[in-house]
Amino acid sequence: MLTSLYYPKEILKSLLSGVPTSLPGGFNSCSFFMGLIGKWADQVNLPVTVISEAFGVTPQAVYGNINRLAQLEARIDAQPDIPADCIILTQKGIDKIILALALDAHASLEGIQRVLATLDCKNTRRSIGHISEFLSKAGAFAAEITKAIPLDGICHGANDEVFDGSDKPVLTGVDPDSTYIYLMQNMDDRKGETWELAMETLKDLGLKLKVAISDAGSGLLKGVKAAFPDADTQLDLFHVLRDIGRPVYRFKEHTFKELAECYKLESAAAKEKRQWSQRARKRQKKLADYKTAIPAMIEDFDMLDILYSWLREMVSFSGHSYDEVMELMDWILDEMLAVSIRHSWSYKLSSEILRFKDRLPTTMLFISRLFRDFSMKAEAMGLPKEVFRLLYSRLSVNKESEAYAELTRQASALIPAGELANVEKVHDEIVTGIKRASSMVENVNGRLRAYMNIKRHVSSNFYSLVQLHMNAKKYRRSRVASRKGHSPLELLTGKPWPEFIDLLEEYGFWDKDMAEQVA
Repeated sequence: MLTSLYYPKEILKSLLSGVPTSLPGGFNSCSFFMGLIGKWADQVNLPVTVISEAFGVTPQAVYGNINRLAQLEARIDAQPDIPADCIILTQKGIDKIILALALDAHASLEGIQRVLATLDCKNTRRSIGHISEFLSKAGAFAAEITKAIPLDGICHGANDEVFDGSDKPVLTGVDPDSTYIYLMQNMDDRKGETWELAMETLKDLGLKLKVAISDAGSGLLKGVKAAFPDADTQLDLFHVLRDIGRPVYRFKEHTFKELAECYKLESAAAKEKRQWSQRARKRQKKLADYKTAIPAMIEDFDMLDILYSWLREMVSFSGHSYDEVMELMDWILDEMLAVSIRHSWSYKLSSEILRFKDRLPTTMLFISRLFRDFSMKAEAMGLPKEVFRLLYSRLSVNKESEAYAELTRQASALIPAGELANVEKVHDEIVTGIKRASSMVENVNGRLRAYMNIKRHVSSNFYSLVQLHMNAKKYRRSRVASRKGHSPLELLTGKPWPEFIDLLEEYGFWDKDMAEQVA
């Protein structure tokens, strides 16, 4: 049940905002204040004639409005008798429901309209055009708030493209450290010039990328490099490993398929009653061919599986230097290529291995950044550069091994007494601070799908609305403890920010001149 209730403070707010239709019982601004002041005059024993002369009416008119105000107060006093499931809605409250349904519930325009209609009150009914126009205004207002947020605290950027229902690209950029979304803009294409224009606009807001992480999209790489020529271009490990992992998995599937066929032929041959028949002889020949090829195929798959696991280990923090990693990776890829060449049906694996070798320098660029940060931090702390190198090398050996203990002893000899734990902590912070993948932007793209799936085309203003909503939403849980209870906006700026709807209200979205602000 929807019951419209009026509190004195709400009535006063309505009067001050110039909305006379919100007054109950036939009141207008003049009669309401006449009754209110008349009641006050009666309480302080001030003659009612003074009030009637001030308003230019008869005393009876003043008493009439006092009685009407008393009736309104009686209705307010009766509120506790109203069922507990009633709700009080104002225009602003309905607007907030629309925003919550659109952004948190991922509801379509028709869905929002139906929800408002189920409240069974004419004051809550809204046309689809009204809802669409309201969301567009809110999006334009959100875009203005976003433009006012400085981006000079962002030095790492994960960039990608996602396509909406109309097959138009949405350029997306996320700070992997704070998870703040600095770019969410739909474009007509994804050419290098388009990406460059988007990045140049963000540079005006203070964005200064030192590391740009992305897939191998040519337009993306070209545009970001043009805008930030000094930035390290890091290829996303997820895409690189996915591309080479698929043909490795297909090699496994093919091997198991051939093995199953061999077992099937062997079983059929054992059941054959006429071993001398032509069909039986063909089956026996085919089985012999399988038995000759299968062992070598299984051996190659085992080798390929081991090499692929080593490759995955090398693209993590393995404890080896950049040159050591590049040398080991070259050998691993050459061995994988030798395996794939022996089987003509695995030509896709050969193609992906060669492609991986071409991408290897930019894929492993994070190791160079890691050692550069080690050197800078060692110099700042007044330590030999070799200290962090020795601590990092421990990642390549077992913690229980003598080699691990020896590396620890060597590092300790270069560190002031009692400072080992502190230096180890700094080392771990540097390692965890190095970004290798654009998983955060992939997460954002996945969350965008919920909005794209309900619309054929999402407007620019709605993307601005979603961008601010995601940035102002506080983490309820996170694998990174420092993020819990904070929004990306707070993590970026280091200051407290209200959540999305409160943020709009704080910036004056529902002020009377809102239309002029977003025009």
